[in-house]
Amino acid sequence: LTAVPLQAQPYRAGDTFYGTLGVGLSEYTGDASPSGTPYSLGHFGEEAGLPYVLRGELGYQIIPQLAIGASVETGNYPFTDPDGRLSTTRSAAQLLLRYTMRAETWKYAPYVDVGRVVTFEGVRGGHGVSLGLGVDVAMTRRLSINVEARRSLLWPDNALDDRGVGLNGLDQLGQL
Repeated sequence: LTAVPLQAQPYRAGDTFYGTLGVGLSEYTGDASPSGTPYSLGHFGEEAGLPYVLRGELGYQIIPQLAIGASVETGNYPFTDPDGRLSTTRSAAQLLLRYTMRAETWKYAPYVDVGRVVTFEGVRGGHGVSLGLGVDVAMTRRLSINVEARRSLLWPDNALDDRGVGLNGLDQLGQL
């Protein structure tokens, strides 16, 4: 008898285009937020409505571990307008670079991404950095389910909430 080495199929494909859709909770931390802390659960459903975000992303999976993508998102970010002068809807576009750890060998693979973000609503557009952490659960080589948390740090400080005081000179949008 001779031993024949076997190569298992990798969990994720490379050299392919991908698309994702997402829904989750939105969060705003800035000069107009009531507590200055993320995910103030006691304020859900107050006058500004339910905090939600809808997201879509298209990209290219260069190799199983590395992808580049472009996303758009829109959502309701309560407390960006405590005075009622602006809408609490915020939309953004992002260009992201994603690294997935152990993408070929782990079914549940953690990932990190970083990129640039531009917002469209508020007093005027803001721009900044987007950071994401998540877990990619491979269902097949070409189908995954992701659980992700994202934070966008945005300048100028008054772009989202028309307030330019405090909180490190920036506003933050978060998604879970």
